[in-house]
Parts: sequence; C-alpha cells; structure tokens
Amino acid sequence: MSNWLDDHANSRFFAYVHFLPPHYPYRQPSEMTELFAGLEPVNFEPGDLPFPERVPPAFPTPPPLPEWINLYDANLRWGDWAVGEVEALLRERGILDSTLLIVTADHGEGFGEHRHPWHGRSVYDEVCHIPLIIKFPGNALAGKRFGTLTESVDLLPTIFDLLRIPHPTKEIQGQSLLPLLAGVGGSPAPHVYSRAGGSPSKYLLRSKDHALILYNNGQWRALYDLRADPTQKNNVAADKAEVMAEMVEVFRRFAQTQRRPPMDFFDPDAEMPGLPEVPEIEMSPEDRARVNAIADLGYLR
Repeated sequence: MSNWLDDHANSRFFAYVHFLPPHYPYRQPSEMTELFAGLEPVNFEPGDLPFPERVPPAFPTPPPLPEWINLYDANLRWGDWAVGEVEALLRERGILDSTLLIVTADHGEGFGEHRHPWHGRSVYDEVCHIPLIIKFPGNALAGKRFGTLTESVDLLPTIFDLLRIPHPTKEIQGQSLLPLLAGVGGSPAPHVYSRAGGSPSKYLLRSKDHALILYNNGQWRALYDLRADPTQKNNVAADKAEVMAEMVEVFRRFAQTQRRPPMDFFDPDAEMPGLPEVPEIEMSPEDRARVNAIADLGYLR
C-alpha cells in the first residue's frame, strides 16, 4: 500500500483495504499470541436456541475455550495494528487530515453464545453487532459517539453525500448517515435487518429495544427484549404479542420491497420469484483483474 499511496497521494483517490484479521485462521505474529496466552476472558453462559434448528459440527473445529477467545483477541490485536499502519502511512504523506477514513467489518464471531460457532448461521448480536468508525477530514466530530442503529448499506449513500456525488436514491436501500452526523436528524431508520443461513435459514429484524428472529419454515419466531435481556437468552414472543405482531408486519412490508421477496419466511410453500435478468457486461482487463482480486478473498463464486 505504501507504493500505491506514493503514486496517488497528490490526487483524489478511493482505496478499499481488506484485512483478513480478525478472522480464522489465526496467523498473527507470535508476540501477539503471547500477549493473550493463558488469560481468562470474560465468561458467558451459552444460551439455548429458541427452536430445535440443526446445529452441524463446527468446521473447522475450533480450539477449546478460553484458548479460542484468546487466539481471536490476539488476531484482533493484529488487525488493530494494521489499521494503525494505514493511519501512519497517511500521516507520513501529510494527507491524513484531508482523508475520510472509515473502519468497519462484515461480521463478528460466535463462540457458542447461542450454540452456533464462527459466523454465517447466526443473527445474534455477537455476529451482527459490528464496529463503524469514521474519521473525518480535519478531525471534525473527533471522539463523538452515536448510539443509533445503522447498516452496512448505509455507507454508500453516506460517502456519496459527504463527497457531494449525485446518486440514485431509489435504487439504494441504505440511508445516508450525514443528517445524523451533522446533528440535524435522528436515526436513519427505526429498524435494521440481517440474514443468515442454517437449517432453516433466518432473518433478523432489530429495533432499538427488541430483536425479532424469523425462520424460513414460516413458523418459528423468537422475540427478545433487549432492555431486560441484552444477551438475548429469553424468547418473550408469547408474552409480547402486540410487539411481536407489530414487528412481523414491519418485516412483511420490508420483504415486499425486495426484488426477490423472502415470502418463505411467512409461508414455506410460497412461490419465490426468479432473479431479475441482467444484461451481460463487457469488462476491461483492468476491471476483470479487480473482480478476480475480490473473488480470491472468497466472496465471489
């Protein structure tokens, strides 16, 4: 990245820097592993899943707790170090104060809090609650925290708005965070969504106070009161029928806005529409190289 910055530091640029850590396999430098070796991490009681969904054996098989958490924390430390190196490179070239720097993640990690290890099959907070750190040019809003709901899809319209780039708002699902950051608006949306695989697969609808999990067998639904139960252990769907019905209706309206509405979360026999046809696109060798680089990370098949 150092050489790339040398070539672009004097012009406007966009850089997407992808770090593998914190992520399995944990291949951080040995000195970082040693920092956490033998520590006793915060203890937790695994919670039972609200329904008898199939939890397959973890692959790869994780090490036993607490070693597993210590290795993850060491790998996270390596990721933190790498972010610091990017900041240092920008500072050395005198462009840190004129750069919009965003640090986020695509998911967290489950250590068995809700039986599911790793990620991909869970929509609980240990997987879905991710960091979002924005450093503005000139250190505007430095140190300010916002306790509101956001989604990863909010980043695109936020960046466009910050850079004053016109964009098609109807085709973009995310909501710009600029009004919130500028202090002229509240939460961009009262609900956020996340989906995960599994048997059956599941969808999360989360508000500030409640989390609703729906399964695509059309029958299982779990509701958690996040004020009284922040670790999401007690399904209160039977006790909060009004909240439950309200959130299910919110999810139904959301589902109907999707290009391929997930109506199997209401009726497992629902006929799912096919994916919309898209025209073939001729890519330049440079664009194809960029796509192949993303595929090498494991995100395209």
